[in-house]
Amino acid sequence: MKDKALIKNVTLLLMIVTIVAFSIAVYIINPTFSDQTRESPNGLSDYFETRYFEIDPRTILESLDRRNVDVFLPLTATPDAFDKLYSVPPPWKQSDYLNISNALHRFVWNEDIDDWLIESMSFYGDCRYDPLGFDLFKITYFKDIGTQQYAAHEIDLFSLYGGAAVGGGTNFPKPLFGWKSIDPERLNITAEDALRIAEDNGGKETRLSYKNECEISVLISSRRQIWMVGYYPDNTIGPIFEITINPFTGEFKIRN
Repeated sequence: MKDKALIKNVTLLLMIVTIVAFSIAVYIINPTFSDQTRESPNGLSDYFETRYFEIDPRTILESLDRRNVDVFLPLTATPDAFDKLYSVPPPWKQSDYLNISNALHRFVWNEDIDDWLIESMSFYGDCRYDPLGFDLFKITYFKDIGTQQYAAHEIDLFSLYGGAAVGGGTNFPKPLFGWKSIDPERLNITAEDALRIAEDNGGKETRLSYKNECEISVLISSRRQIWMVGYYPDNTIGPIFEITINPFTGEFKIRN
């Protein structure tokens, strides 16, 4: 009996090892990947195709409510910085940024946004605005295009400068267990909620101690579905204050 059990366990182990080895081989040595494939998205520079647009943050939401999509003015040249600079960022919420980015996605790629999932969202602000809101938003969408690849698109909204950028034309290899996704409708805590929690629990005190000479990031990714809020002084690497917030319960943990 013991010999049969040993043989059964060894056989099962060999099967598992074989499956894992085969899966690794498929994802490492993949002849179907073309020159349009890269490892994973980490910014606009990871996309083969990039485009830039001008937007008017004062009127774009009202225009989109009227179903007017002629609000994205293509720019023929790659801007080092967008020409306009508004005095303060618009008081947009997470839902507003998503509304604009979804509309821009449909405008650029003429695809149903419901066919795409969200891999990550990033919001950035300046402490000088005390803080009124965010002035930069980044979102990465992805779509399954086969057993071994994802298509991905990135949209960046520069609300303070009245600009937008998009990246696409690049496929990414699917990891062994695939990418997870973020469903904004399921997040009980939004980006602005996360910022408020951070402000009320040490963030405001920290930025005031630095005379508002700092920047704020509010990030969430599908790999770690938790809000990460960090306050960064100018020209430094590490955060001076960092807090993580559960997007479903609101529970938080101050990291430093």
